[in-house]
Amino acid sequence: MTVHVVARIIARPGAQDALKQILQSLLEPSRQDAGCLSYHLHVNKENPCEFVMLEEWRDDVAIDAHFGTPHIQSALARTQGLLAAAPEILRYQRLG
Repeated sequence: MTVHVVARIIARPGAQDALKQILQSLLEPSRQDAGCLSYHLHVNKENPCEFVMLEEWRDDVAIDAHFGTPHIQSALARTQGLLAAAPEILRYQRLG
């Protein structure tokens, strides 16, 4: 059973462009991570400070490995001072 991840990331006002670049830089390397089935970035049309990653992974083991990759660790370090709050990362299982 695959796992779906919804990661909500909010930029501080004025930092959305810098945060968007960091998040976009994660797309290709994350799509190459073992167990990644899909990985897409979205921005709220009414609030350009709000981003959402919609992801699908083979299993929780693949997600946990993803969070330990150099590209994720580097991105986390580069977001210092850009975030309005800690990212909200939720894992879901499809029911139907």
